[in-house]
Amino acid sequence: MAIPKYIFLLIICVGTTLFSIALAIPGTAYYTNEQFPSSACSVPSGSFVARVAYLGSTITCGDTLKVTCSGTTPPCTGKSIMVKVVDHCNTCRNVTMVLSQAAISIIANPIDVKSVIRIDYDN
Repeated sequence: MAIPKYIFLLIICVGTTLFSIALAIPGTAYYTNEQFPSSACSVPSGSFVARVAYLGSTITCGDTLKVTCSGTTPPCTGKSIMVKVVDHCNTCRNVTMVLSQAAISIIANPIDVKSVIRIDYDN
């Protein structure tokens, strides 16, 4: 007896989602309401942008990262956001990235400026 197509597709989707979750990298972030300078990257910015602490072989200027607040309680909303890397963060206070206020407001309920949240991200 053959497996119905919809069951096969469901298995593929669940497997892909679990694989993506397994590849997510843990980190920390805070937000700033200041404008992001684009000194390290010459890519156009937008509302959903990030400055990352480590530009290099895995994350480069202009990359798009999927960022999720990884806690299960407030302030995390359970949503994810796609952000564009627009700058290197040489002033990150021991965090992985600084997000724009527009980006962090999607993944976390309002928090104080520079309050650190736990995140997962992948590209």
